[in-house]
Amino acid sequence: PFRAALGPLAEQCPRLGALFRGERPPVEQPTLVTPRKRNLDTPASVAKRLKVEARGKVELSQADAARVDSGAAKVKLNAHVKRMADTVDADWHDSYEETSEMLHEWLNDCGEYVQNVLRVGVEGGAGFGECHDVLKQVADTWSNICAIPFRGDPQDDLGEGEGYTFDGRDGDEDDKDDESICVHSVEEMLDFAWPSLLARAAADASVPDGALMQMIVDAGDHGVQAPHLRPKVALEKLGVPGSVRARLQLGHGRLAELAERRNDLEALPSTAKKHRMRRCIDRRFDGPKHLRTRNYSSDSDSEGGPRGCSVM
Repeated sequence: PFRAALGPLAEQCPRLGALFRGERPPVEQPTLVTPRKRNLDTPASVAKRLKVEARGKVELSQADAARVDSGAAKVKLNAHVKRMADTVDADWHDSYEETSEMLHEWLNDCGEYVQNVLRVGVEGGAGFGECHDVLKQVADTWSNICAIPFRGDPQDDLGEGEGYTFDGRDGDEDDKDDESICVHSVEEMLDFAWPSLLARAAADASVPDGALMQMIVDAGDHGVQAPHLRPKVALEKLGVPGSVRARLQLGHGRLAELAERRNDLEALPSTAKKHRMRRCIDRRFDGPKHLRTRNYSSDSDSEGGPRGCSVM
């Protein structure tokens, strides 16, 4: 019976059959594992590639690299978003004053990063890819904020505040009102900062067409209308020197030529993230009772109404 059972088993497993017969088992060929191809169209891969291809001729100094560190910008700006989301989740009904202050703190930090992009990327002509990624982080956090179910409208809260002022006079108080720009949203910032950065990069011959076209697509996908065109804001009010403005004019010419290659632009990947709207929880009445903002006693006849509901 054993030998009868060994026959079919040896046919299925030659190595086992050879061991039972006292023979040297056959050498099995190792299985070759085909490595997975890396997806070069993911947002992280595209951003990494642009940081290399769009460096520019000017070497980025250590101090300027810290100013336009997109990784640090991502962490800092998203920390504001998390605080706002947690605050709204904890008390949707009564947290609007706190979240309004948080929105203005976030806008000020965005303004500081955009100001750094103007100084390092536009004026200095260095680190175009890194500056480009910083602007993407600014736009992405605003998109993430719009997915928070605030009780009010965050755009209205920002519009009623002091806003962020871009002062082009570097501290000179003379004619300050004429030489500054006050904005109340990141859309306003990006509408003049992103086209200026693209034009400055286009004026640099070391930046290839492919990188510029991807940057045009990124800016458009993140909400900038016609990023290849000149911004409507007077750049001298942002402190951009005349020599740099002349280079921007040359860069806009190159961008206009690239914008005509629509088929090539449409074939490029999108790096814009889509944030799902968060659930709105009114913790006066919904959610776990230990997290609610009202007390519920077991006495249904109490003065607080049904089940003794009273405001904490």
